Amino acid sequence: MRLAIDAREAAAWGEAGHYYTVYFVALAVGAPERDAFQIAFWAQMPDEILNFDATQAGKEIVADAIVLSQSHAASQSHGGMFMPMQTASIMDDMEKWKNVQTGLHVLTGQTASMAVDGRQKTSRAFNPTTGKLMEFGISLHALGDSYAHQDGEKMYQPVLGHLFDGHAPDRISIARRPKYLEYVGALHDVLQDAYPVCRPGTLSRSETIALLGTIVPPTYSVDQESFSYWMVINGGMMGGFYYVPPQARYKPEPSETTQIGQIRDMAAKHLKSMDDYEPEKKDGVWAKNFKAPSGISFPPDFRMRVDGLAKDWSR
Repeated sequence: MRLAIDAREAAAWGEAGHYYTVYFVALAVGAPERDAFQIAFWAQMPDEILNFDATQAGKEIVADAIVLSQSHAASQSHGGMFMPMQTASIMDDMEKWKNVQTGLHVLTGQTASMAVDGRQKTSRAFNPTTGKLMEFGISLHALGDSYAHQDGEKMYQPVLGHLFDGHAPDRISIARRPKYLEYVGALHDVLQDAYPVCRPGTLSRSETIALLGTIVPPTYSVDQESFSYWMVINGGMMGGFYYVPPQARYKPEPSETTQIGQIRDMAAKHLKSMDDYEPEKKDGVWAKNFKAPSGISFPPDFRMRVDGLAKDWSR
């Protein structure tokens, strides 16, 4: 999470890592096409609806903290009476938003291994084939974030998240590739347990990792054309040493748009074509304004159930 001006900015892997990767792996283990689409939708949902978005939660916590501080200062200036009812309401609101960050997006500050183990157990507690498909899908978002939100051996902390590390943890980049592939393997394990009866045309764990591993190269590659051009124009000399800036040395990493296109193409070639829904082209909105795509139905108590999951998973 980062406290961005645009609350729509990705809060973890982005659509390539949540929606499309979950969709691909669900098809890879043999989940029915309808289930695979719905699971992927719910896995992406916490980044699509502002009520459950990590960035929005950070903003709301900061705003509540400011109001609380101002209320306290005002009460002190009027004889020290603190307005306990208003304070309790603000504290409840802060707790709800903190649950969004810790429960749904794993900004917990705990050890990374504990977060990963815990989120795998959480996902395995829901059976998507017996009426818990929404909960199962949302749990896979948290599973993804247990990898994406790792800061060394620990998870990023709530409120500020990876504010000071910028966009890096959000990308399926060369630097983050090992964590992404660990996540893909964990996803395959969890989804295979949920759909143990393999259907023809499914992919093994290693095959799935190998295919999705192609969306980002394992190492940086030299852009020989840019390198040569820079050397000719600049002479390549700086302070007696040959110096070439990184942008002239290496080919740019693939964009998320490119990665999404590649995942879609691989699904069509090796598995099944994905649904036309494109969450990367949608703006984040509040739940009351969200329009679900065809094939997705929101239960009447949707918000209450997701708030309950966030609270339960924060413990």
